[in-house]
Order: sequence, then structure tokens, then C-alpha cells
Amino acid sequence: MLSKDGIIDHPCWSDKTITTYTHHPDSGMELIGFRIPYFKEALELCLKAARVEPHVRYVGWDIAISDHGPVIVEGNPLPGYDMPQNYFVTGKDTGLKPEFERILGQKL
Repeated sequence: MLSKDGIIDHPCWSDKTITTYTHHPDSGMELIGFRIPYFKEALELCLKAARVEPHVRYVGWDIAISDHGPVIVEGNPLPGYDMPQNYFVTGKDTGLKPEFERILGQKL
């Protein structure tokens, strides 16, 4: 999970084994508290890309952070939607459906 400022504030997971990490498994770098560079700009880039074709309503954007800011790697028509259901990683017992409903402004 990320804060609104792009700071990692929960353990991360990387695959469907649901192994969680507080430190990067290869480099050992601490993940909790890490601020993703250009986070606001990455969000803005995704929103701009999403508005290019309004008929495409669901895209998973893969974003890379370069030395000069975020760049789109690709857009996926069937993004991984299963990982957010790993509610126990967030420390909440509700899953993310309430958060999606809050963001969308409607019940799902």
C-alpha cells in the first residue's frame, strides 16, 4: 500500500505466493517508508493516458520511473486485479472494496 504521497507504508508482495516483504529480496533495501520518486507525476500520466480513449474503461498501466520522470511501459487490458484482495497485507479486515467504492463514489 502507498500513502497519498507515494510512500510505501505496508509490507509489499510480489507474486501469487503472497510472500510479503519489508525489504527488497535482492538488494535488502528497506521498503517501508520509501518514497516513490515522481509519484504525483506518475498518477497524472496515468490519468492523461486513460483519457485518450474514453471507451476503454479498465487498464492496468505499467509505469517506470526514469531519471527524468515517469514513463509508460505498457497498458494492460486485463490487469492483475486479484492482488488487492489480499486484505491481510493492509492490516485491515475489510479488503479494498470499500476503498474502491469511496473512490468511485458508488456501491459495487
